[in-house]
Amino acid sequence: MRSSAFRPAARCLPVLAALTVLTLPAAAFPPAPVLPAHAADRPGLHQQLLQNLNDASFVFQGRVERVEYRGSDTDAAHPRSIPHTFVTYRIDRLLRGRVPGATVTLRFIGGVDPQGNILRPSVVPLFDVGDEDILLVTGNGRDACPLAGCAAGRFRLIGGRVYSDGGRELLRSAEDRLVLGQPADLEAVTVNRIGNDVIRQVEVVEPGEATAELEPAQGEPLTPESLPFFLQRLLTGFGIAPPAQTTGNADIKQKFFITFGPKAAPIAPAAPAGPDTPRTPQERREVEALRANGGNPVLAPRP
Repeated sequence: MRSSAFRPAARCLPVLAALTVLTLPAAAFPPAPVLPAHAADRPGLHQQLLQNLNDASFVFQGRVERVEYRGSDTDAAHPRSIPHTFVTYRIDRLLRGRVPGATVTLRFIGGVDPQGNILRPSVVPLFDVGDEDILLVTGNGRDACPLAGCAAGRFRLIGGRVYSDGGRELLRSAEDRLVLGQPADLEAVTVNRIGNDVIRQVEVVEPGEATAELEPAQGEPLTPESLPFFLQRLLTGFGIAPPAQTTGNADIKQKFFITFGPKAAPIAPAAPAGPDTPRTPQERREVEALRANGGNPVLAPRP
């Protein structure tokens, strides 16, 4: 499994062991079904892409210009402030939907609080200034993760190739379907900054844990130039209608609240998942714990 080690920029620290649990509604987190092993070219991955395109109100290519942090607001009914990350993109190419300007700011659950404590939900992507992506946006300012399929709604553009959020190369098969290629060891994927801390994600194999990766499929590598045309063909070919409304920005200055309530109803099984849903036993245990306990991301205090 991939876990996060917290490192300051100049020196290494051990992985933090002191944990404080925050209880959030399970419905705030995207469903996380498991993609079967050795299924890199099975129909489920492509079907999920079609579903995500249909769900997205806004699809664009852009570059991260700014990453900011702020906690949710508090009052008598909302006593706990939850860290959130506000990611501002410069829009370089619009593939679907409408926006009010040349930039868009997206709000994600997780981040750093004023005391330097980090909330890191493992199912939500991390962003750094300079990242180049194509994003499938839905529920901005409403959902915990404003991407269709959450991590599956992010296509990373790195070094002239396209990768999943977790660093698997993405290919176009001979049947014009999205398939998974080789996993890549990319610093842009494994190293992220959260506030003043740098997180390096490393692979950790627990005793008895399966280590098999999805076997790479055969196909033509997608590129930052070819992916937009590939997505446009899917949008047109499957008759996915453009959304009626304009996608707004998440305003970091505007008040917002996170509501804590009774445990949410069980989440129904979802369609086969994409390349970045949990696969290992430990990852599945973490997501199941989130659901069973009403959602429990981990707040790791600074040493």
